[in-house]
This record gives sequence, structure tokens and C-alpha cells, in this order.
Amino acid sequence: MADYPLKTPAQFHAQNPITPAATDIILAWQGGALGGELRSDFAAYLEAELDVPVSVQAAFDALVDGAPAGLDTFSEVATALNDRYTKVESDGLYLSVDGSSGPIGGLRNALINASFIVNQWESVSTSVVVAANTYWRDRWKSGPGGCTLSISGNVATITAGTLVQVVDGVDVLGGDHVINWTGTATCSVNGTGRAKGESFTLPAGANVTVSFGTGTLSFPQLEQGGVATPFERRPKALELQICQSYYERTPRYLEQGYAQASQLIRHPKQWRVEKRVTPTVTPIFLNSINAAGGGIGSGSVSTLGYRVEVTKDGTAGIYVLEHEYEADAEIY
Repeated sequence: MADYPLKTPAQFHAQNPITPAATDIILAWQGGALGGELRSDFAAYLEAELDVPVSVQAAFDALVDGAPAGLDTFSEVATALNDRYTKVESDGLYLSVDGSSGPIGGLRNALINASFIVNQWESVSTSVVVAANTYWRDRWKSGPGGCTLSISGNVATITAGTLVQVVDGVDVLGGDHVINWTGTATCSVNGTGRAKGESFTLPAGANVTVSFGTGTLSFPQLEQGGVATPFERRPKALELQICQSYYERTPRYLEQGYAQASQLIRHPKQWRVEKRVTPTVTPIFLNSINAAGGGIGSGSVSTLGYRVEVTKDGTAGIYVLEHEYEADAEIY
């Protein structure tokens, strides 16, 4: 097979009228070629597994001799493609096979609020002693022995105990996973010590307990696959919405109206984000004028919302109700 000059991704896409998904895969072989006897097999694989049109003959003709070791047989290629992503030693990039995983895809990190930017629990940044099994910031709680830590920017410094996140099993697909982080903190996953970039197998559908010990900690990431990818940065607004599936503080509502004497008044409310399970609801602030009692209506709490009730006093007229609640659906 004749040699061809290497092409940039833009050139390759422009000169080969096939889908970007197919050209991204083909670019993995910029330094090598598939033998002619494998072309039809590989094209069939693209069509069957990736739903890519089989108009790839011209693209395969653009490959050069000398496929890299480990990707020079079709079985090795198929194994790589069956991974969530394929590491490609070309310009230090990782190419995503399915377009939704790897650093060019999103929502890879199973750890929520891994930048510690969401703080609905209103924890302080200075050194604080957190009691055992108590939440400190959204999705992060102390371990069974408590935790002493402080935070500066995205860096948490743990001086005693452990900082823990329990990943909900509903989001765990199982199979190979890898853990990575920045800093000097130690790490364990489901009670087993892990090194930075270490891969291991997780069962599908089971909660995963990720624990960090003393030292500095920033940008932890747990993701599916066998190779650690760059830290996934998600917008704070998106991270907040994900966190609110587990915990939410409502606004402080100020409501008023007219009611008959001794009338039961109901104010239905909706959570900003549907909760993962029916939450425990606790008042942060509750006050009423010209009304008695007040609180959450019996049986009104669900994953979607709640209802606040108050009874008008013995005189018909205006009432005022002010209330703020927290909804806790966290994993303890």
C-alpha cells in the first residue's frame, strides 16, 4: 500500500465525505493501516455497532502502513471500540468512540459537586469539625469517625477523619471504572485503598462509597472505563440542579390572603428538582400572623413537592404566612 501524508483532523473530515464519528475512529490510525482483508469486516462493524454508513472505502485508502502494536488485528480494534472510550496517542488527545464519553463528551464524572462549588448546606470555609456521618457541602459528608477540614477555592484540606461521597447505585452501570484526583489525600473505594488513576471493577446498580483521608483534595473523578481522563468541569447551574435531587433549601416564601374564621389554608409547593426519593422535610423558618399552627400538611410530601398548611384565627380577614424548608433526600 502506498504511503500518504498525514492529515490534520480538519483536512481529513473535509476530504472524506463520511460521518464525523467514522473519521474520528479512522484518525486513530493516522500512523498505521488496516490490511485489505479487514476493510469489509471493519466497515460492517461500524455499521452494526455505531450506526455509521458503510461509505468508508476512500477513508481506509488514506491510511498509511504500520498499524500500532495492539491495534493491528480486528479483534484488538473491536475490543478498543467496545470500551467507553479509546485512548489515542496522537497529540495527547483522547478520542471518544460513542461521542458521549471521554473528555470530548459530558457527564462522565460520577462524583457530584466534585469542585465543591455548591454549598446549600452553608458550611464555612475555615477549619470545621464535622460530626460523624454529617453532610458538609452538597453530596459530601463526613465518614464514621467525623472529619476536620477547611476549604480554599476548589481545594479541601482534610486534617482528620474522612470526607465521603456515596454514589447512587442507580447511576452505576458496572464494569471497569477508574478513580483520580489532585492532591495528597488518600482514597478508598468501597473500603479498598486506591491509587490515582487506578482502575477496578464495580457491580452494576450498587451504591459506591468513595472516601478521602487526610491531605489536600481537589477535582476528584470517578468514571467508567479503564483510563483516567481530564477532570470534567460542569457549569455551576447544572451542578446545583444535580445536587438538588438530593438536597434542597426552599426560598423564604412570604404569602398572604383572606380567609374565613378558623379556615384551614393550604399552600402547595413544588420542589425545584424532583427528589431521588421522598425527602425528609424540616422547617428552617416558619411564622404566621392572624393564623394558628402551621407546617407541612399530613401526607403531602412527595418527590415532586409538598404542602404548607395554616389555620386562620377566630376572625375572618387577612393572614400572613412566612416559611422556609429544607428537603433532605441524601444517602446516609
